Amino acid sequence: MSEMRPTPAASATGVAPVLNAEQLGELDQARVRWRKVQGAVKFARFSAWTLALAAIIGLLIGIFDVTSAVMGLVLLAVTVIEFRGAGLLQKADPKGPMMLGWNQLMLLGLIGAYCFYQAYIATAKPMVSDPQLMEILADPASRQALQDAGLSSGLLQMIDNPAQTNKLGYALVAFVSLVVQGLTALYYFSRRRVVEAYLRATPAWVLEVQRRAA
Repeated sequence: MSEMRPTPAASATGVAPVLNAEQLGELDQARVRWRKVQGAVKFARFSAWTLALAAIIGLLIGIFDVTSAVMGLVLLAVTVIEFRGAGLLQKADPKGPMMLGWNQLMLLGLIGAYCFYQAYIATAKPMVSDPQLMEILADPASRQALQDAGLSSGLLQMIDNPAQTNKLGYALVAFVSLVVQGLTALYYFSRRRVVEAYLRATPAWVLEVQRRAA
Protein backbone atom coordinates (compact mmCIF):
# COMPACT_ATOMS: atom_id res chain seq x y z
CA MET A 1 0.00 0.00 0.00
CA SER A 2 1.60 3.24 -1.10
CA GLU A 3 1.49 6.36 1.01
CA MET A 4 1.88 10.00 0.10
CA ARG A 5 5.13 11.43 1.40
CA PRO A 6 6.44 14.88 0.57
CA THR A 7 9.66 15.01 -1.37
CA PRO A 8 12.62 16.77 0.28
CA ALA A 9 12.11 19.73 -2.01
CA ALA A 10 8.46 19.90 -1.14
CA SER A 11 9.21 19.70 2.59
CA ALA A 12 11.76 22.48 2.40
CA THR A 13 9.56 24.82 0.42
CA GLY A 14 6.32 23.93 2.17
CA VAL A 15 4.65 22.97 -1.11
CA ALA A 16 2.01 20.21 -0.86
CA PRO A 17 3.23 16.79 -2.09
CA VAL A 18 2.30 15.76 -5.62
CA LEU A 19 0.63 12.39 -6.27
CA ASN A 20 2.69 10.02 -8.32
CA ALA A 21 1.35 7.87 -11.16
CA GLU A 22 0.71 4.88 -8.90
CA GLN A 23 -1.27 6.93 -6.42
CA LEU A 24 -3.30 8.55 -9.17
CA GLY A 25 -4.15 5.08 -10.45
CA GLU A 26 -5.23 3.97 -6.95
CA LEU A 27 -7.41 7.06 -6.65
CA ASP A 28 -9.11 6.40 -10.01
CA GLN A 29 -9.78 2.77 -9.07
CA ALA A 30 -11.23 3.85 -5.74
CA ARG A 31 -13.57 6.25 -7.51
CA VAL A 32 -14.90 3.42 -9.67
CA ARG A 33 -15.48 1.18 -6.65
CA TRP A 34 -17.08 4.06 -4.74
CA ARG A 35 -19.89 4.45 -7.28
CA LYS A 36 -21.79 1.49 -5.83
CA VAL A 37 -21.65 3.05 -2.38
CA GLN A 38 -22.42 6.55 -3.66
CA GLY A 39 -25.66 5.29 -5.20
CA ALA A 40 -26.81 4.12 -1.77
CA VAL A 41 -25.77 7.47 -0.24
CA LYS A 42 -27.91 9.38 -2.75
CA PHE A 43 -30.85 7.04 -2.15
CA ALA A 44 -30.54 7.44 1.62
CA ARG A 45 -30.47 11.23 1.37
CA PHE A 46 -33.51 11.22 -0.90
CA SER A 47 -35.31 8.98 1.59
CA ALA A 48 -34.32 11.28 4.46
CA TRP A 49 -35.67 14.40 2.75
CA THR A 50 -38.89 12.55 1.88
CA LEU A 51 -39.30 11.55 5.52
CA ALA A 52 -38.58 15.14 6.57
CA LEU A 53 -41.40 16.37 4.34
CA ALA A 54 -43.78 13.77 5.77
CA ALA A 55 -42.78 14.78 9.31
CA ILE A 56 -43.43 18.46 8.59
CA ILE A 57 -46.86 17.66 7.12
CA GLY A 58 -47.68 15.51 10.15
CA LEU A 59 -46.67 18.27 12.55
CA LEU A 60 -48.72 20.85 10.68
CA ILE A 61 -51.80 18.61 10.73
CA GLY A 62 -50.98 17.88 14.35
CA ILE A 63 -52.01 21.42 15.24
CA PHE A 64 -55.58 20.11 14.97
CA ASP A 65 -55.08 16.39 15.63
CA VAL A 66 -53.08 14.80 18.46
CA THR A 67 -52.47 11.52 16.63
CA SER A 68 -50.97 13.35 13.65
CA ALA A 69 -48.76 15.38 15.99
CA VAL A 70 -47.39 12.21 17.58
CA MET A 71 -46.81 10.67 14.16
CA GLY A 72 -45.03 13.83 13.04
CA LEU A 73 -42.69 13.74 16.04
CA VAL A 74 -41.88 10.06 15.54
CA LEU A 75 -41.27 10.63 11.84
CA LEU A 76 -38.96 13.47 12.77
CA ALA A 77 -36.90 11.06 14.87
CA VAL A 78 -36.82 8.56 11.99
CA THR A 79 -35.68 11.38 9.69
CA VAL A 80 -32.77 12.30 11.98
CA ILE A 81 -31.62 8.67 12.04
CA GLU A 82 -31.91 8.46 8.24
CA PHE A 83 -29.68 11.52 7.80
CA ARG A 84 -27.19 10.15 10.33
CA GLY A 85 -27.07 6.80 8.55
CA ALA A 86 -26.52 8.53 5.21
CA GLY A 87 -23.65 10.50 6.78
CA LEU A 88 -21.98 7.34 8.05
CA LEU A 89 -22.42 5.70 4.67
CA GLN A 90 -20.77 8.72 3.03
CA LYS A 91 -17.75 8.06 5.24
CA ALA A 92 -17.70 4.38 4.18
CA ASP A 93 -18.63 3.32 7.72
CA PRO A 94 -20.25 -0.18 7.75
CA LYS A 95 -22.47 0.99 10.60
CA GLY A 96 -24.26 3.29 8.15
CA PRO A 97 -26.15 0.71 6.06
CA MET A 98 -27.07 -1.25 9.19
CA MET A 99 -28.47 1.87 10.85
CA LEU A 100 -30.43 2.70 7.70
CA GLY A 101 -31.82 -0.81 7.39
CA TRP A 102 -33.03 -0.98 10.98
CA ASN A 103 -34.46 2.51 10.64
CA GLN A 104 -36.62 1.34 7.72
CA LEU A 105 -37.87 -1.59 9.78
CA MET A 106 -38.70 0.81 12.60
CA LEU A 107 -40.62 2.95 10.10
CA LEU A 108 -42.46 -0.18 8.94
CA GLY A 109 -43.45 -0.95 12.52
CA LEU A 110 -44.59 2.63 13.04
CA ILE A 111 -46.80 2.63 9.95
CA GLY A 112 -48.19 -0.80 10.84
CA ALA A 113 -49.05 0.32 14.38
CA TYR A 114 -50.70 3.49 13.06
CA CYS A 115 -52.81 1.55 10.56
CA PHE A 116 -53.85 -0.98 13.21
CA TYR A 117 -54.80 1.80 15.61
CA GLN A 118 -56.86 3.66 13.02
CA ALA A 119 -58.62 0.48 11.91
CA TYR A 120 -59.34 -0.44 15.54
CA ILE A 121 -60.97 2.87 16.43
CA ALA A 122 -62.96 3.02 13.20
CA THR A 123 -66.71 2.87 13.90
CA ALA A 124 -69.56 2.11 11.56
CA LYS A 125 -70.92 5.64 11.31
CA PRO A 126 -73.00 6.54 8.26
CA MET A 127 -71.40 8.93 5.79
CA VAL A 128 -74.66 10.86 5.59
CA SER A 129 -76.81 12.24 8.39
CA ASP A 130 -79.81 13.58 6.52
CA PRO A 131 -82.84 11.48 7.72
CA GLN A 132 -84.59 11.65 4.34
CA LEU A 133 -81.53 10.45 2.44
CA MET A 134 -80.94 7.67 5.00
CA GLU A 135 -84.55 6.56 4.52
CA ILE A 136 -84.04 6.44 0.76
CA LEU A 137 -80.88 4.37 1.13
CA ALA A 138 -82.68 1.95 3.45
CA ASP A 139 -85.38 1.23 0.83
CA PRO A 140 -84.38 -1.61 -1.58
CA ALA A 141 -86.38 -0.12 -4.44
CA SER A 142 -84.75 3.29 -3.96
CA ARG A 143 -81.29 1.71 -3.82
CA GLN A 144 -81.99 -0.11 -7.07
CA ALA A 145 -83.13 3.13 -8.66
CA LEU A 146 -79.90 4.81 -7.55
CA GLN A 147 -77.88 1.98 -9.06
CA ASP A 148 -79.83 2.24 -12.30
CA ALA A 149 -79.05 5.97 -12.31
CA GLY A 150 -75.32 5.20 -12.19
CA LEU A 151 -74.48 4.96 -8.48
CA SER A 152 -72.44 1.78 -8.10
CA SER A 153 -73.21 -0.86 -5.51
CA GLY A 154 -69.66 -0.46 -4.22
CA LEU A 155 -70.25 3.21 -3.45
CA LEU A 156 -73.49 2.35 -1.69
CA GLN A 157 -71.62 -0.20 0.40
CA MET A 158 -69.09 2.48 1.35
CA ILE A 159 -71.94 4.74 2.48
CA ASP A 160 -73.55 1.96 4.50
CA ASN A 161 -70.38 0.72 6.17
CA PRO A 162 -67.55 3.25 6.04
CA ALA A 163 -65.66 1.46 8.84
CA GLN A 164 -65.13 -1.60 6.69
CA THR A 165 -63.92 0.64 3.87
CA ASN A 166 -61.49 2.38 6.23
CA LYS A 167 -60.12 -0.96 7.41
CA LEU A 168 -59.48 -2.06 3.86
CA GLY A 169 -57.76 1.24 3.13
CA TYR A 170 -55.47 0.95 6.16
CA ALA A 171 -54.74 -2.68 5.30
CA LEU A 172 -53.66 -1.56 1.84
CA VAL A 173 -51.39 1.14 3.30
CA ALA A 174 -49.83 -1.39 5.67
CA PHE A 175 -49.24 -3.84 2.81
CA VAL A 176 -47.62 -1.18 0.62
CA SER A 177 -45.39 -0.16 3.53
CA LEU A 178 -44.43 -3.80 4.10
CA VAL A 179 -43.27 -4.05 0.50
CA VAL A 180 -41.56 -0.65 0.25
CA GLN A 181 -39.90 -0.49 3.67
CA GLY A 182 -39.09 -4.19 3.63
CA LEU A 183 -37.32 -4.04 0.27
CA THR A 184 -35.57 -0.80 1.24
CA ALA A 185 -34.28 -2.38 4.44
CA LEU A 186 -32.96 -5.38 2.51
CA TYR A 187 -31.25 -3.02 0.07
CA TYR A 188 -29.54 -1.11 2.87
CA PHE A 189 -28.43 -4.30 4.63
CA SER A 190 -26.92 -5.55 1.37
CA ARG A 191 -24.84 -2.37 1.07
CA ARG A 192 -22.80 -3.37 4.11
CA ARG A 193 -21.03 -6.03 2.03
CA VAL A 194 -20.39 -3.42 -0.66
CA VAL A 195 -18.88 -1.01 1.88
CA GLU A 196 -16.71 -3.72 3.42
CA ALA A 197 -15.45 -4.77 -0.02
CA TYR A 198 -14.63 -1.14 -0.77
CA LEU A 199 -12.70 -0.81 2.49
CA ARG A 200 -10.69 -3.95 1.81
CA ALA A 201 -9.71 -2.89 -1.70
CA THR A 202 -9.01 0.80 -1.06
CA PRO A 203 -5.68 2.13 0.24
CA ALA A 204 -5.72 3.68 3.68
CA TRP A 205 -4.63 7.10 2.44
CA VAL A 206 -7.57 7.27 0.03
CA LEU A 207 -9.98 6.36 2.82
CA GLU A 208 -8.49 9.06 5.03
CA VAL A 209 -8.89 11.68 2.31
CA GLN A 210 -12.48 10.61 1.74
CA ARG A 211 -13.42 10.73 5.41
CA ARG A 212 -11.86 14.15 5.86
CA ALA A 213 -13.81 15.42 2.86
CA ALA A 214 -17.15 13.87 3.94
